[in-house]
Amino acid sequence: MSEDPIEEFSRLVHFPPENELSKAWRERNDERFAMFGMDFVSDAVGRSIFESVVSPCITDFIGVRKGVFAKRIDEDICHVLTFKQGARAPVYSLRFGWGVSLSFVPHKWDDGCKFHRTLKSARRDLFDYEHNLIKDDPATKFFAYNELDMMHGEVCFRDDLVRAWKNLEPVIRAWLGSITSLEGVLKQARFQMNHYNWDSAKLVYAFTLARMGRLEEGLIALEELRKLEHRFYSSDELPKAFRKIAKGNPTV
Repeated sequence: MSEDPIEEFSRLVHFPPENELSKAWRERNDERFAMFGMDFVSDAVGRSIFESVVSPCITDFIGVRKGVFAKRIDEDICHVLTFKQGARAPVYSLRFGWGVSLSFVPHKWDDGCKFHRTLKSARRDLFDYEHNLIKDDPATKFFAYNELDMMHGEVCFRDDLVRAWKNLEPVIRAWLGSITSLEGVLKQARFQMNHYNWDSAKLVYAFTLARMGRLEEGLIALEELRKLEHRFYSSDELPKAFRKIAKGNPTV
């Protein structure tokens, strides 16, 4: 008698043993499927729910683009809050993002440096993520607050969004509140360089030093970045823009 097809498939295909995380995901998905069924939440519906849940809490921000909200701190700094699909997120995965937009840090430099100096063009030059800011919280052992379920319908998504914003808002506002001056920008960039080794923080660090008139220190930091990450930061436009920023400082 031939082997049962399912048993044969199980024998031939190697499935990794279920671990604590995969078990938690399976159990939650099974529970949510039983409660809500399988019903994808569209991007438009997700944003509509965001409008009703979060928008009343961020009246100090201005909507500047789809899913992007900004608040002017001074001529150099804007705070930014986003709600959109992350660069690394799978399909149907809206999530929160936050950071500071800096008028003196370029975002393009291949054919001359391009800056973003208006609220409408604000972007996240310096940013962070939930897993760096929320640690040792039993509630996020398996499911981060920012992992919103868009596979089990609107009610499920709204519940996740309410939970996420309740827990993330104080963290986001505290992080943004620590960066309201050039000194605050420099401190956070230095922290990220030392703890995360992010190139984005190194670029911010160098150009912040230029904006503060600390030309020699900033040039050393910029040249070190260009040497270590030559493929991406090799453009001669970067040191040119650096010197222009430094000359714009009245102390230089």
